[in-house]
Amino acid sequence: MRVGIYGGTFNPPHIGHENSAREAAEQLGLDLLVIVPVGIPPHKPLPEETPCADIRLFMTHNSFNKTPKTIVSNIEISNPGPSYTVETVSVIKQIYPEAELFLLMGSDMYLALESWKDFEPLLLMVKPAVFSRSSGDKKRITEHSIHIKQRYDVETSTVMNKIVPISSSGLRDMLRKRGGVGYIKDTNYSYIIKNRLYGAKPDWSWLRERAYSMLNPARVPHVTACETAALELASRWGANIDDAGSCNTP
Repeated sequence: MRVGIYGGTFNPPHIGHENSAREAAEQLGLDLLVIVPVGIPPHKPLPEETPCADIRLFMTHNSFNKTPKTIVSNIEISNPGPSYTVETVSVIKQIYPEAELFLLMGSDMYLALESWKDFEPLLLMVKPAVFSRSSGDKKRITEHSIHIKQRYDVETSTVMNKIVPISSSGLRDMLRKRGGVGYIKDTNYSYIIKNRLYGAKPDWSWLRERAYSMLNPARVPHVTACETAALELASRWGANIDDAGSCNTP
């Protein structure tokens, strides 16, 4: 049995996470992929606007609920203290003692692998499987995999993934500016907007599409005219035009 382990803050999860996980599962021939959202990361504090761990777990379930042979684990979310990968992998190895374990990670984490807590015992249990974060990563991954092989006698698998130019931090910034809708699963985007997570503001085109779908078509021109009037009034009286509507009102 071949089992992949993919951890991260997933704050929030986005299509880059989903694509990389699917491509790794296919290329490595995984029988099971275990997604592990972190509760308390040991290397850096979570940003102030981060929702609680249960919400990140919920959104991660949303992201991967249709990915074959995949489960989302709360093993780190339920840990009251910092979560270290070596401890998580130890638990998963106890559950699947005969499995060949692969640890999925981006190139940035892979290049810092030797700074991880108990990384040598970790490499005795699991093989790194690395995907690129940018187009310039491949050379560095190759060089580091040679180093890891020579020094620790551990083979690294390279996942040939399609690079998506997005990060969770970048997505959070986009959400605050009415962007990012194309980089996140619609159920999660709706959840973020509804619950006002990350200071997100709805994309106007996305919001219109959903509002109009619930209206009698005869009412749509009236709603459009109201938005146009709101923009004119905001401009006239010095109110925030962005909160009134979009200048690209159809």
